[in-house]
Amino acid sequence: MKTVKVGLVGRAAMALFAGLAMVAVPAATPAQAAACTANSSVASRWPANIGIRLGRNSSCTYYARFSTGSDAAYGAGYRWFYKVERLELTSYGYFVTATQSGSTLWGSYLDKRTGTVNGNAPGGAEDDHRACFGSGDVNGSGPYSWTCTEWAGY
Repeated sequence: MKTVKVGLVGRAAMALFAGLAMVAVPAATPAQAAACTANSSVASRWPANIGIRLGRNSSCTYYARFSTGSDAAYGAGYRWFYKVERLELTSYGYFVTATQSGSTLWGSYLDKRTGTVNGNAPGGAEDDHRACFGSGDVNGSGPYSWTCTEWAGY
């Protein structure tokens, strides 16, 4: 077997590489590790008989949950729209990088949920989420305006 001699510069480079490899991924604190172990409601908004809730599941993904009460006749001929958004800090500033949305005809006692968008554990990287809802034309051309929870960066 051939022996390779490594000089002082080579040993220093290898030590530096090994040191960087050990600190490249910091370990999560116990609070961060436990943060996404169960479904939780992060933020909500309940104007009148309508509700939108931002939820986080055990995989640290976020979703919007839309609910209505008993006023079915109030909005006959309209469509509800609901969505969840992820806002991330990029090298260019904050941008909405992911959205999941849904819509349904107006009705009593609705309970609808969007798909999920990725998220980081609380205390992790720079990202925020919010849930929104709005009403619009029955043909689904989009809401007239959105009502949203606050941006939640938990």
